[in-house]
Amino acid sequence: MNSSSILTQLIVGLSRTMILFIVSSGMSLILGVLRIPNVAHGSFYMIGAFLSYTITSFLGEGSYSFWLGITLAPIIVGLIGFFLERGFFSYLYEREHLMLLLLTFGFASILG
Repeated sequence: MNSSSILTQLIVGLSRTMILFIVSSGMSLILGVLRIPNVAHGSFYMIGAFLSYTITSFLGEGSYSFWLGITLAPIIVGLIGFFLERGFFSYLYEREHLMLLLLTFGFASILG
């Protein structure tokens, strides 16, 4: 292996590690603060990645399409999460955690 491939592997490994850290810290924050066992957290991450890719490829080549996709995808996923919370989660806060776990598992099955 030459030094450029080692550097490339190091950068790829660090970027994937940062992505996994962001996803896992978000899931830990939701469970710790809101006490919601959100199994669908990974599905929301997947929707954000898919939206970012779709927006970027729809707008074509250019640096503006990448940055627009990166900024619009989290906003859209946040709105989806907001409406799901207001529509479904808010009615189950007083119930036991198993109901919330089953609801988020259902969302993960539907979204995934």
